[in-house]
Amino acid sequence: MQPVVPASAGPRLQILNWRAPLVPTPADHVSLAICLRGGLEIDTPEGPFQLSRRQLLTLPPHAGVTSAVGAGLGLLVSVPPMLLTTPSRTRGRGRVPPVFACRSPAPLDVLLQATALLRHGDGWNDDTRMLRALQVMRLALAGQTEVHAWLQRVPGRSDAHRRNTLHRLLRARHAIVNTPFEDHDLDSLALAANYSKSHFLRTFRDVFGQTPGALLTVSRIAMAKSLMSEGAMGIGEIAADVGYTSRCAFSRMFKSRVGESASNFRRRLTESAVLTPHCGS
Repeated sequence: MQPVVPASAGPRLQILNWRAPLVPTPADHVSLAICLRGGLEIDTPEGPFQLSRRQLLTLPPHAGVTSAVGAGLGLLVSVPPMLLTTPSRTRGRGRVPPVFACRSPAPLDVLLQATALLRHGDGWNDDTRMLRALQVMRLALAGQTEVHAWLQRVPGRSDAHRRNTLHRLLRARHAIVNTPFEDHDLDSLALAANYSKSHFLRTFRDVFGQTPGALLTVSRIAMAKSLMSEGAMGIGEIAADVGYTSRCAFSRMFKSRVGESASNFRRRLTESAVLTPHCGS
């Protein structure tokens, strides 16, 4: 049975868009930001996160959203951890599922529930809104299959040790993924995770399935593709924006990873954008 709490201590909801000022969530709440349209930049104590349409961001207690900007539309849910307890087979009391600062694709059931809250929540009573917000949070945490797989691969003798290790590794991973244009060397990344360089490199590769250098390249290519889709910058400018000091080095890396030159890739994007409105006519 779920503990009974007053509305003031229950789940909280707010819309994320440029017109709605952000109301700080309680520090001890678990937070969930869902982007339903456009894009949002979410600032947190764990660093900035870029959310695009149909992406979500989970945040553990004391790492909530400090600001949200952008032309997108989203929903912010915050829940006291005690409401997320699940029955334990080995202990008399329930346990709170692990929550990590992590951006991931939003499952369809989460998107449907979040959209319903956004459209109809004002017409529901407080109890209904709280229950639906709690359901969205639970669905989001259960749907983070990638995070669950990472946790299974973390070495350690106890659940607490493995969770702490993943939290530390994620600090370095967030630095790479959220700011790929920065110069992330092994020294700074190992320091962010508070590990020796050799232990950090080995554990990072074992848990995430790739080295920090490989993830940095993937993240820079993804950012470059996004900039190309906007169509306002030249290839040289994009190369510099994603962290390459040489356009030639960027071009070689892009072609080796994508299978075609950056110029051809952008040309295809432009042609597709021109043809799309006529499809089905």
